[in-house]
Amino acid sequence: MFIITARLPMKRLPYLVAATALVVCCSLSLTLANQSVQSSETVSTLVQTKAKTNEDRIAFLQHCGWTVQEEPVSVEDLQLPAVSDQSFQTLLALQQEQGFPLSDYAGQTVKRYTYQITNYPNNPNVLAQLLIHKSTIIGGLVFSPELDGFLHGLSAPNGEGHL
Repeated sequence: MFIITARLPMKRLPYLVAATALVVCCSLSLTLANQSVQSSETVSTLVQTKAKTNEDRIAFLQHCGWTVQEEPVSVEDLQLPAVSDQSFQTLLALQQEQGFPLSDYAGQTVKRYTYQITNYPNNPNVLAQLLIHKSTIIGGLVFSPELDGFLHGLSAPNGEGHL
């Protein structure tokens, strides 16, 4: 066993402590930043998805695992509520799970594009909706408009979606 000793003048001790603290803080920051980037890769991909054309929107839905009809069933301007009730809170939670920052657009007008899905398993009457603000996809969902219908995120239930 080796023991190493060093003399350090007392007036240099605060500099050594500060330098050590700086190194520890930097390494901790880098570690946390790396974890944050890895866990939010999907979010950043979705947030930055541009959809300027119909082809862009269809390609995005295909990326999610869906085949849709070429033309949207409807295109509407939609005013998002500024104050959210319980049903809008549920929609916001669904969008947040998918990585969409829909709550950032409260009170703003967005375009809602609705497409007929042609490859939904065992159900021919299923629609996909995309919410677009200034050519950026800010939300979306898949639903059945039937009386006993359903609603879920954009990823295909068979795991083919890539959200």
